[in-house]
Amino acid sequence: MKDKIVEKVRQDLLDRSERGIKKYGTTLDQNTKDNFLQHLYEELLDAALYTKRLIWKQEQRQLLKEITEADEADGLYECEEDYSYVGKLLGKGIYDHAENKQD
Repeated sequence: MKDKIVEKVRQDLLDRSERGIKKYGTTLDQNTKDNFLQHLYEELLDAALYTKRLIWKQEQRQLLKEITEADEADGLYECEEDYSYVGKLLGKGIYDHAENKQD
């Protein structure tokens, strides 16, 4: 039995190695010039940024869902324009509200 996830990661590693060899003309084990600890640190910073963005978008979607459900319960939506207005809230301070909500 093979784990599909492990196989996908394995293939990603092989693909990434191929791209690196083509781009840099060397393998990772042959490379003695780079500061791998610095590269790791920078990659982890990028990962933190990507993670925060995903958390932020998830918070926005949850808040929009809560607003929409509350407004629907109050009968505030009567037409498509009402729904598109709520969608525009995502770009106007809804994140600040979500952050304050957690404090």
